[in-house]
Amino acid sequence: MPASPTASRDIERVRRIASVMDRNYLDPIIGFIAPGVGDLLSSVLGLYIVMIGVRQNLPRVTIARMLINLGVDASVGAIPIVGDLFDVGFKAHSRNLELLEKRAASETPSAGDWLYIAAALMALFATVAIPLYICFRLLRWIF
Repeated sequence: MPASPTASRDIERVRRIASVMDRNYLDPIIGFIAPGVGDLLSSVLGLYIVMIGVRQNLPRVTIARMLINLGVDASVGAIPIVGDLFDVGFKAHSRNLELLEKRAASETPSAGDWLYIAAALMALFATVAIPLYICFRLLRWIF
């Protein structure tokens, strides 16, 4: 089924955002010049892209994957200099554009989508569980 004119305009806007922010490296440049401002701008634009995905009724797992891409970009991007270098390679907006274009054509999420979500959840669990375990062991050793 052909895309509606509104959907086509939305995807074209997302292409422009991805081009300016990722391919023209505006995201890391702004982040380097004005730390925090680039990350905030990038996150707002990224949420706009996710909103387009929601408006186009993408599967929830795809929306979750887009949000994870945005979260990783914002989290690592917040680290001065390292985050800017990370932004050069990660390109969250381009990743989300790709998801938007691929998933708009097919309604069903791929196995890769589910694996990505599972891996992200395991990484989140590890980042919480490992420090808690270390604190528990230290407290046990002290007392």
